[in-house]
Amino acid sequence: MVHISGEGGSKTIYNQSQAEDTAQREEKIPTRTHIPICITSDDKDETTVFMRTTNPTNPKRVAYVVKAVQYGKELTEEERKRVEGLVERYADIFACSLSEVLPIPGAQHWLNIPENATFNLRIRQRALTPPQAKFLHGRIDEMLAAGIIEKAPAEWVKCCATTVLAQKAH
Repeated sequence: MVHISGEGGSKTIYNQSQAEDTAQREEKIPTRTHIPICITSDDKDETTVFMRTTNPTNPKRVAYVVKAVQYGKELTEEERKRVEGLVERYADIFACSLSEVLPIPGAQHWLNIPENATFNLRIRQRALTPPQAKFLHGRIDEMLAAGIIEKAPAEWVKCCATTVLAQKAH
């Protein structure tokens, strides 16, 4: 989710497709921190900042990461500069998008569930407001595209649970 403010007012973009639609309608999208929104994720494109795997120390990417990180307001100017320097030095470990989140080679997750265990396959999903549904479906699409999650055949499903969207505290 990105909050955009400009001369014509402000609005919130909930997912990548909405960002693309907005970018097509508007030539320039100023963001809260004045970081250009890069719609493309092709690592070979020179205008993108999404190049963690091919060029993680690219100055455009490093500048994007330094500006995107939220720093505490209680930091003094000297502390903030030191923290920004640290973020700049280790900018290669920050992911600018879900597609830049790298899997850990050989990592596996196992659940120890008894063979005869039964779980609820019917859920009572809370109704989502249209913006919530759009946000959730956008995030699911992003994770599918990034390879973080994958579609599973119905016969693989052994348990279902409701999805609850919680707003961040800050």
